[in-house]
Amino acid sequence: MDRFVRALHRKSAGFFLRHHTGDILSRARSVEGIKTIVTAQLLQAMLDAATSVLMVAAMFIVSVTMATVVLVFGLLSVAATAGLRHLAVESSRRAVRAASKADVLFLENARAARAIKLFGKEEVRASVWRSRFVELTNIQLADGRLMMFSGQASQLANGLSNVALITVGVSIVVAGGTTLGTMMMFFVFRAFFVERLNNCANYLMELRRVQAHAERIEEVMADDERANTEATAADARPFSVDAAAGVRIEVRDVWYRYGTDSPWILQGASLVVEPGESLAITGPSGSGKSTLMNLMLGLLQPERGEILVNGRNLATISSTDLARIVGVVPQDDILFQGTVAENIAFFAAPLDGERVKRAAELANIAREIEAMPMRNTAPCWPRRPWISRVGRNSGSSSPARSTMTPECSSSTRPPATSTRPASGW
Repeated sequence: MDRFVRALHRKSAGFFLRHHTGDILSRARSVEGIKTIVTAQLLQAMLDAATSVLMVAAMFIVSVTMATVVLVFGLLSVAATAGLRHLAVESSRRAVRAASKADVLFLENARAARAIKLFGKEEVRASVWRSRFVELTNIQLADGRLMMFSGQASQLANGLSNVALITVGVSIVVAGGTTLGTMMMFFVFRAFFVERLNNCANYLMELRRVQAHAERIEEVMADDERANTEATAADARPFSVDAAAGVRIEVRDVWYRYGTDSPWILQGASLVVEPGESLAITGPSGSGKSTLMNLMLGLLQPERGEILVNGRNLATISSTDLARIVGVVPQDDILFQGTVAENIAFFAAPLDGERVKRAAELANIAREIEAMPMRNTAPCWPRRPWISRVGRNSGSSSPARSTMTPECSSSTRPPATSTRPASGW
């Protein structure tokens, strides 16, 4: 899970635009499913396989004929289970997709509860989620029937094995080739052997089912070759800016769209922001203002062109280095579960109380925090009412991100010197 989370944090913002939170949560659950299969169950399957081999060897030592009968019908049971493997994988894929859709709708309903109530659409949204839940339940029932067929096939093979073993064993006993006690021992060995063999077969079936989960997390775990190259370059060349020099940002012939079949949002966009300059980008809704901002922050990667920070390609600058020189106040920022001070400091350890206090003052929310009974230690969460009020009054919905780097925040920059429209992008 640790590797999955670290890989998830390395993904670009475009990945999160394409995938809903519920879908990502479903992929995390797939990691847990794979972990269970390849840890505890793997050890048990290896023990069962070793026990099966030892039992077969012992039976062949005593009687080759009866051991052959037991082995043949045991393999038939495994073959019956293996014959359903393709159906099991496809059923698992459908179940994973259906569960992901149900999670997406559930989280959407929870997040939009206020809007749903305002429009009186509780029953409508519940009905939509219910249809997804019924779809998932039907798939799970079909999967249960598949497992039932596999179990019935194994039981049939075991019954035929008993009949064949009794027939062969009695004939050998009558012919004086073995004793009745030996034949009874074979029945005991056969029961243990078949049980262990079926456990191994079921484990192999589960491994096939895991394929569907592996496909779900492959997109997260697989690192893009370009991202690897850029990350290596960023690690090899740390980026820093002299406080006296300032930051110069250049957008050079940038093209971007959100999909290969989507229209271009930006076409040949170019601009330069000089050190100390304040720039306002205006334009109608959908003209690409937010997209351009995300590109300039490195959250999205341009399909053509480049973005330079003090002459260096933004793609080769690590997010850690960039965060030291750039402060951001996004429109849709969120708070994390924790205290007010922890959110302001972005959970830095150890917590610098003086820096947190200074950041609150710069963000113009120090008085509101002091008026609270618990002050900086008050718990906060995304839906806390006073947070929205403070954000509107101070003009900042994310004081921590903007004021923890005051040398680059809007609160310390000189007055605006130019305004450039975003028309034509």
